Amino acid sequence: MEAGREKNHSETVVKLKKFRLNLLPISAIFGPNASGKSNFVKAFSFLQNLIVDPSKVFVSAESFGFRLDPETKNQPTELAVDLLLNDCIYTYSLVLNRQKILNEKLSLENTSSEKILFQREDTKLTSGELLKKEISPDSIKFLTPFLQKNFTTLSLLGGAQISEILPVYNWFKDSLRIITPNSISIAKLEKNSEDDLSVLGTGICSIRATPVSEELPEDIKRLSSGLPSGFVLNVRDPRRGALRITHEEENNGIKAEKLMTVHKNTQGAEELFSFTDESDGSLRLLDLKPAFDKLNSSNGSLTYVIDELDRSLHTKLTSHLIARYLEGCNEDSRKQLIFTTHDVQLIDQELFRRDELWICERAEDGSSEMYPVTDFKDLRVDKDIQKSYLQGIMGGLPRLLASGAEHNEKFLEPVYPETISCSFISFTNLREVEESPCQTPIKFFLSEIQPC
Repeated sequence: MEAGREKNHSETVVKLKKFRLNLLPISAIFGPNASGKSNFVKAFSFLQNLIVDPSKVFVSAESFGFRLDPETKNQPTELAVDLLLNDCIYTYSLVLNRQKILNEKLSLENTSSEKILFQREDTKLTSGELLKKEISPDSIKFLTPFLQKNFTTLSLLGGAQISEILPVYNWFKDSLRIITPNSISIAKLEKNSEDDLSVLGTGICSIRATPVSEELPEDIKRLSSGLPSGFVLNVRDPRRGALRITHEEENNGIKAEKLMTVHKNTQGAEELFSFTDESDGSLRLLDLKPAFDKLNSSNGSLTYVIDELDRSLHTKLTSHLIARYLEGCNEDSRKQLIFTTHDVQLIDQELFRRDELWICERAEDGSSEMYPVTDFKDLRVDKDIQKSYLQGIMGGLPRLLASGAEHNEKFLEPVYPETISCSFISFTNLREVEESPCQTPIKFFLSEIQPC
């Protein structure tokens, strides 16, 4: 996201003098249930899957358009993203309906000019001047059958290792990481230090892998049957706990280990617990920790989009994770964290700049609008913005039906003053973005791809 004129926490802002841009290392999105926050994350996931795994068929019986408006229900949807890579700005856009890709374009912008790398209309592909040598007429003829099967041009050219395309393709493939409330990430936790786990207040000292002697259940055998040698499959079963499966050619089969959490008893001795014995909050923390470890250990190209960051976590723990990440951000950083949350205690100017706080609001017609707190010009820097949010001044609160119960929490009563104006981005569904001249642009950024 692009930084505004906010002065607070200026030390964490990424400064790009070449483009006269200041970008933010973090963005927090607040709003009620069913306001569109998760659809915002799903849009990233949809686009990533379409590019990285083109064999997945996207054709759907359901419309991609905004289904609550008959006029837009069957209209095409456009997705677009701006990326800062290798000191250049790439703009990738895609227009599609539920049956096929209608338009696709990738352009490259430096400080002096903008050049089209490729453009596609239906299945007709045209290469820009920079790719004339790389993409010959014979190459386009070869690619056409794949375009007819709704492969994206970006996935085809990126898979072919076309050098001018690789930065964008690799961003979707390697640097964009998406975590949902149900994501499981337990691959390397036992390598973390005991001190780091202990300081998070769960009572867990470390993670330990123990051999599994009994025969694996049939469902896990099926999951691991096609596992390549050297790859790891992590499975969390509600009855068996966490299992790690590896394929070892020398053993001519599957190696299974059970992951256990290590606690200390009252006498200081170790006690092993199954993952099934741990609380939901501890498990959520163990799923999030690898992501924050990567963010905290790198200034390179990395973007995490996390849905419901705060799920099952105490406010203090969520704040601690965010604060520790921001401590490692500076004007040269190229890492970025975007997350959704319901935890209003995180609306704190000691932790965030105001332009890092976004509100997602569901309109009367069911569409979604997303806008930054800084759009409310009447809110002073010293204003208690958490209280203003809970009063309904900025929108983004649940619209609850009145009941017989009287509520004494006057500060929770919505207030919608007409004197405050705001610009907004309208997300009418998870894959459609509508823009108008009054809207505030969202900008996502990443620098050159570097190995994690």
